[in-house]
Amino acid sequence: MILDKILVERLPMYRTCGYRLGSHLKAVATAMTVIYLGKWSEESRKYNRYVWQLPLVGLVHDIGLAAPSYQDSLYEKCLNGEEPDSREYWKITVAVLSYASCNISSMPLRRALGDSVRAVFNAVTIRTNYTIRDLIDSITQFRKDDMFLPARYAAFILKSSHKHYGIPLEIAEAFNVSRIPSSKVARCVNRTLLLDPKSPVPSDLARVLFVADQMITSMENHGFSGKGFHSGIIYKKLIGLGVKDPVSLVNYVSRRVTRFYKTLKVKGGAAC
Repeated sequence: MILDKILVERLPMYRTCGYRLGSHLKAVATAMTVIYLGKWSEESRKYNRYVWQLPLVGLVHDIGLAAPSYQDSLYEKCLNGEEPDSREYWKITVAVLSYASCNISSMPLRRALGDSVRAVFNAVTIRTNYTIRDLIDSITQFRKDDMFLPARYAAFILKSSHKHYGIPLEIAEAFNVSRIPSSKVARCVNRTLLLDPKSPVPSDLARVLFVADQMITSMENHGFSGKGFHSGIIYKKLIGLGVKDPVSLVNYVSRRVTRFYKTLKVKGGAAC
């Protein structure tokens, strides 16, 4: 598909030494949609929100990795045969998403993007002890281009996926900024993450994002076939999401994702 080509060929950012960021975002967006809306899940009958929220979360959940400081670090690490450390860059992702949500005038769309921000944040806190305070304390330490470029990266991805996923253009435009002042980012993070901390929507989306991201990452690390793929752990987590036939779902996602990576000729090895 044209969207696949755009995500990987025109945005040559890398997530790890072996895989480009665009291919990972597209794969997670696909997995989230299949998990929640596919025939394998009982949850699909309960879904009563915007359908495009699922791929939206998948497409933006790692945009902080487009930060120049991470890409520079990744390049050096890969040349030395090492994997880069991406653990802190979720903070840039959440900061940029929060700032974008403040730029949306339509309240329903602002809430929808806010749900996505909280889903990303909650997915991080599932496996860490990070707090909102940790995030806000880090904002002033970000390089200006470390927030600006991921925002423009997200704008391009979301505009390109408008027709494919139905994501409203107003959401994409919210990322199309010329500058991101740290003071406003802190206010937006507070407003977005504390708006409705008990809402079931973000935690629901967070669980799907968490499992989808783990599934795709495992496939990238261990292969897209059954050999080496840590399927047992993923199966249990899918069952926890209400998936009735996790084996068939994983096989289906694997086929779709494998075709995607093959089409884009993404190869292992150093980013250079």
